[in-house]
Amino acid sequence: MDDLSDRQVRILRWMRSYVAVPGEAPLLREIGAGVGLSSPSSMLCRLEALGASGDG
Repeated sequence: MDDLSDRQVRILRWMRSYVAVPGEAPLLREIGAGVGLSSPSSMLCRLEALGASGDG
């Protein structure tokens, strides 16, 4: 995770903790609310960047 931005690390940690609790993936809006972003399209771009980095 050394090559990720601080926000990408926060998103990844939030998603991992969310999935660990209810056992299902969160919606884009839920992820955004959890990390302080309001735009689903912004969240989608950030998730795509995480996937491209191989850490998502």
